[in-house]
Amino acid sequence: MKVPRSIWRTIVVMLGVLFLPACKAWKPTTVSPRQVILESRPSSIRITDVDGRAWTVRNPMIRNDSIVTSNTDPIGRPTAAAGIPYADVNSLEVQRFSPLKTIAFAAGAVAAGTSWARVAGSSSGGSERPEPLPKGFAFSLWDGVRLVAGLIRW
Repeated sequence: MKVPRSIWRTIVVMLGVLFLPACKAWKPTTVSPRQVILESRPSSIRITDVDGRAWTVRNPMIRNDSIVTSNTDPIGRPTAAAGIPYADVNSLEVQRFSPLKTIAFAAGAVAAGTSWARVAGSSSGGSERPEPLPKGFAFSLWDGVRLVAGLIRW
Protein backbone atom coordinates (compact mmCIF):
# COMPACT_ATOMS: atom_id res chain seq x y z
CA MET A 1 0.00 0.00 0.00
CA LYS A 2 1.40 3.35 -1.05
CA VAL A 3 1.01 6.18 1.48
CA PRO A 4 0.15 9.57 -0.09
CA ARG A 5 2.79 12.32 0.10
CA SER A 6 0.40 14.64 1.94
CA ILE A 7 0.27 12.22 4.88
CA TRP A 8 4.08 12.07 5.03
CA ARG A 9 4.20 15.86 4.91
CA THR A 10 1.68 16.10 7.75
CA ILE A 11 3.66 13.63 9.86
CA VAL A 12 6.92 15.54 9.32
CA VAL A 13 5.30 18.87 10.23
CA MET A 14 3.65 17.41 13.34
CA LEU A 15 6.95 15.90 14.53
CA GLY A 16 8.66 19.24 13.98
CA VAL A 17 6.03 21.07 16.00
CA LEU A 18 6.17 18.49 18.79
CA PHE A 19 9.96 18.65 19.06
CA LEU A 20 10.26 22.43 18.61
CA PRO A 21 10.35 23.30 22.34
CA ALA A 22 12.75 20.43 23.07
CA CYS A 23 15.84 22.64 23.22
CA LYS A 24 14.67 24.73 26.19
CA ALA A 25 13.79 23.93 29.78
CA TRP A 26 12.51 25.91 32.78
CA LYS A 27 15.38 26.51 35.21
CA PRO A 28 14.84 27.98 38.71
CA THR A 29 16.73 31.15 39.60
CA THR A 30 18.23 32.09 42.94
CA VAL A 31 18.45 35.84 42.40
CA SER A 32 15.63 38.30 43.02
CA PRO A 33 12.84 38.60 40.42
CA ARG A 34 13.67 42.29 39.97
CA GLN A 35 17.29 41.50 39.10
CA VAL A 36 16.34 38.72 36.66
CA ILE A 37 13.80 40.85 34.79
CA LEU A 38 15.88 44.04 34.64
CA GLU A 39 19.23 42.45 33.77
CA SER A 40 18.35 39.33 31.74
CA ARG A 41 15.21 40.65 30.03
CA PRO A 42 13.75 37.14 29.45
CA SER A 43 10.97 36.69 26.90
CA SER A 44 8.94 34.72 29.45
CA ILE A 45 9.15 33.66 33.08
CA ARG A 46 7.22 31.17 35.18
CA ILE A 47 6.24 32.27 38.66
CA THR A 48 4.90 30.02 41.40
CA ASP A 49 2.94 32.01 43.97
CA VAL A 50 2.55 31.28 47.68
CA ASP A 51 -0.67 29.32 46.96
CA GLY A 52 1.23 26.94 44.64
CA ARG A 53 -0.29 28.23 41.38
CA ALA A 54 2.06 28.60 38.40
CA TRP A 55 1.85 31.70 36.19
CA THR A 56 3.64 32.13 32.88
CA VAL A 57 4.31 35.80 32.21
CA ARG A 58 5.34 36.78 28.68
CA ASN A 59 7.44 39.92 28.23
CA PRO A 60 7.68 40.61 31.98
CA MET A 61 8.15 44.15 33.32
CA ILE A 62 8.62 45.63 36.76
CA ARG A 63 5.96 48.13 37.76
CA ASN A 64 6.08 49.46 41.35
CA ASP A 65 6.13 46.35 43.57
CA SER A 66 4.66 43.93 40.97
CA ILE A 67 5.63 41.87 37.95
CA VAL A 68 3.36 42.61 34.99
CA THR A 69 3.30 41.67 31.31
CA SER A 70 4.01 44.14 28.54
CA ASN A 71 1.59 42.65 26.03
CA THR A 72 -0.07 44.83 23.41
CA ASP A 73 -3.25 44.44 21.38
CA PRO A 74 -3.13 44.01 17.57
CA ILE A 75 -3.11 47.80 17.10
CA GLY A 76 -0.11 48.19 19.39
CA ARG A 77 -1.76 49.70 22.47
CA PRO A 78 -0.74 48.27 25.85
CA THR A 79 -3.31 45.93 27.37
CA ALA A 80 -4.34 46.02 30.99
CA ALA A 81 -2.67 43.24 32.92
CA ALA A 82 -2.97 42.19 36.52
CA GLY A 83 0.33 42.26 38.33
CA ILE A 84 1.80 39.67 40.66
CA PRO A 85 3.26 41.37 43.77
CA TYR A 86 6.78 40.43 44.88
CA ALA A 87 5.36 39.32 48.23
CA ASP A 88 3.34 36.58 46.47
CA VAL A 89 6.30 35.15 44.51
CA ASN A 90 7.42 31.81 45.93
CA SER A 91 9.76 30.77 43.07
CA LEU A 92 10.82 32.10 39.69
CA GLU A 93 11.89 30.07 36.65
CA VAL A 94 13.40 31.23 33.35
CA GLN A 95 13.64 29.28 30.09
CA ARG A 96 17.23 28.30 29.35
CA PHE A 97 19.02 26.21 26.73
CA SER A 98 19.00 22.51 27.64
CA PRO A 99 21.86 20.48 26.11
CA LEU A 100 20.35 17.16 27.21
CA LYS A 101 17.01 17.87 25.56
CA THR A 102 18.78 19.10 22.42
CA ILE A 103 20.81 15.87 22.17
CA ALA A 104 17.62 13.83 22.70
CA PHE A 105 15.87 15.86 19.97
CA ALA A 106 18.75 15.30 17.54
CA ALA A 107 18.78 11.56 18.28
CA GLY A 108 15.01 11.41 17.76
CA ALA A 109 15.29 13.30 14.47
CA VAL A 110 18.02 10.95 13.22
CA ALA A 111 15.98 7.91 14.29
CA ALA A 112 12.85 9.26 12.58
CA GLY A 113 14.81 10.02 9.40
CA THR A 114 16.41 6.58 9.38
CA SER A 115 13.05 4.89 9.94
CA TRP A 116 11.45 6.93 7.19
CA ALA A 117 14.29 6.08 4.79
CA ARG A 118 13.88 2.36 5.56
CA VAL A 119 10.12 2.49 5.03
CA ALA A 120 10.42 4.53 1.85
CA GLY A 121 13.21 2.27 0.56
CA SER A 122 11.37 -0.95 1.30
CA SER A 123 8.21 0.23 -0.45
CA SER A 124 10.00 1.34 -3.62
CA GLY A 125 9.04 -1.93 -5.28
CA GLY A 126 12.24 -2.53 -7.19
CA SER A 127 15.09 -4.81 -6.26
CA GLU A 128 17.53 -3.64 -8.93
CA ARG A 129 20.68 -1.94 -7.75
CA PRO A 130 21.35 1.69 -8.66
CA GLU A 131 24.32 2.63 -10.80
CA PRO A 132 27.48 3.46 -8.89
CA LEU A 133 28.40 7.11 -8.47
CA PRO A 134 31.00 8.58 -10.81
CA LYS A 135 34.61 8.57 -9.56
CA GLY A 136 34.81 12.34 -9.02
CA PHE A 137 31.58 12.61 -6.99
CA ALA A 138 31.66 14.99 -4.02
CA PHE A 139 28.84 16.29 -1.84
CA SER A 140 29.29 19.99 -1.05
CA LEU A 141 27.63 22.21 1.52
CA TRP A 142 25.68 23.93 -1.25
CA ASP A 143 24.29 20.54 -2.35
CA GLY A 144 23.09 20.01 1.24
CA VAL A 145 21.37 23.42 1.28
CA ARG A 146 19.63 22.63 -2.03
CA LEU A 147 18.56 19.23 -0.67
CA VAL A 148 17.01 20.79 2.45
CA ALA A 149 15.32 23.50 0.35
CA GLY A 150 13.89 20.78 -1.92
CA LEU A 151 12.57 18.84 1.06
CA ILE A 152 10.89 21.96 2.43
CA ARG A 153 9.21 22.67 -0.92
CA TRP A 154 8.20 18.98 -1.13
